[in-house]
Amino acid sequence: YEYDSETYVWPRCRGVSKSLYSVPHGHLKIFEQFLESYSGICNFNYKVRDGELRIFELNTRIGGDLAVDAPRERARRLFEKLDAHWCISSNDTMPEKQFAFCRSTGLPQ
Repeated sequence: YEYDSETYVWPRCRGVSKSLYSVPHGHLKIFEQFLESYSGICNFNYKVRDGELRIFELNTRIGGDLAVDAPRERARRLFEKLDAHWCISSNDTMPEKQFAFCRSTGLPQ
């Protein structure tokens, strides 16, 4: 995101532009270090200033940007992968609701 102010203070700044950004391999390696023993989905909030990564928040949930800014097709593919993983990674103790969901979608049980 690019804003009309150096400092983001909502609602006192306005968005100028936004674009998809391919995360550099080096930044992904840094994120991986945070997640070394973690299993699940997470959301990093960060900025890149002068080419340097500045992480300021890590949430163990899907980020709100997915609902607002992500291209619909990309978001759909993410949720399909999550659904498939949820069904595949489950075992004999799968809750009945989850089992019914997997069965209704045709995903592996």
